Amino acid sequence: MFKNFDITVDTTKGVKKRTNTIITNDLKIIKSSITLIQSVEPVYLTGSAVRLSVKKQDKKIVFQDCTVIDSANGKCEITIDTQAYIVPRLHLEEVINYFTADKFYVTCKVSYTANKGILDEGTFKSTNEFLSMNQVIEDVKGIVVDLWDNGAGIDAQAESDLEVKAVQLVEL
Repeated sequence: MFKNFDITVDTTKGVKKRTNTIITNDLKIIKSSITLIQSVEPVYLTGSAVRLSVKKQDKKIVFQDCTVIDSANGKCEITIDTQAYIVPRLHLEEVINYFTADKFYVTCKVSYTANKGILDEGTFKSTNEFLSMNQVIEDVKGIVVDLWDNGAGIDAQAESDLEVKAVQLVEL
């Protein structure tokens, strides 16, 4: 059994996406099915080596090789290593497509949130801070979903500005 996340990444521009949520206690069950596109066309991956790079909140970067499963349609997949989500909070990821050893491109960034699991080395933790933080995260997700689904008057520039600010916070 896997927790599968479908991700579409573009080589030239950001792709509208929702942030996925991973639990830090998940072990070798997080799979990402990745589609690489350029504008709306799939990227041809025959002969390419595809890698995922993840920048964690502790400023460390994890690199993992992806498996190309449909080169004509730009599709690859990867089972995410625990090191890529063991640190809680927002993580940025990019996909790198290597054509040759010295020729490659990097896709636009996407993100996911790693939430600390309840179980920690066989013990249970319960704090008001954890519950409060979780509630704030859920409230923000609700607002984002509402904006995403209903528009609520937000224009493309405002959406872009919000994404830039989120990336800046992660990179601090």
